[in-house]
Amino acid sequence: GKNLKSILSDASSNKIAEYGYRCGRVLKKIHIKMNAPIDSCNHIVRSFEEYMARLQCESFVFTNQFDYRDFFYKNCNILLSGNNHCFVHMDFKPKNLMLCNGKITVVDLDSSMVGNPWMDFYDKAFSLYPEKEIFNATLIRTYFDDNIPDDFWEFFKVLSVYALIQNTACLLR
Repeated sequence: GKNLKSILSDASSNKIAEYGYRCGRVLKKIHIKMNAPIDSCNHIVRSFEEYMARLQCESFVFTNQFDYRDFFYKNCNILLSGNNHCFVHMDFKPKNLMLCNGKITVVDLDSSMVGNPWMDFYDKAFSLYPEKEIFNATLIRTYFDDNIPDDFWEFFKVLSVYALIQNTACLLR
C-alpha cells in the first residue's frame, strides 16, 4: 500500500475531501466504546509539563506562552469529559493511514490508549498545507455526521493549546 500523506499531496480537492470522508468513517469505527479506566488525560498533562520544562530549559519564550499554559491547566479537566471512553489512536493522520487495495488501513498504534475519542483530533489544529485543511475539515464533519457538538470546540481549544506547546518544544530538539 501507499501512505495517504503522499497520495494527498498530488490529489485534487475533491479527491482529498473523499479521503477525508472515508477516514472520518474509519475513525468512527475504531472508536468502540470500552468500559476501561481512562489514561489519556494523565498522559497529556504529563507530556504538556515536559514540553513546558523543555521550553524553560532552552530559555525559549514566545508571546502569551504563560497565558497558554494557564489556560491549559485551567481547562485540562475537559479532557476527562464524557463517559464514552474508547480506543484512541493518538496519531490519526494521513502519514499513519495506508491505502491498500482501495481500503484505508490504520497503522502505527504505538501511541494508542483508552481515552475520550475526541483526543484523536488534537493534531488537526495546525494545517500548514491546503490539502490538509480540506482533509481535516471533511474528516471532522464526517465523524460527527455534519452535526458537530458545541462542546467539541471547547475541547478542541484545549487540544490546540497542547499542540501549540508540543510543536514549539519539538522544534527546539
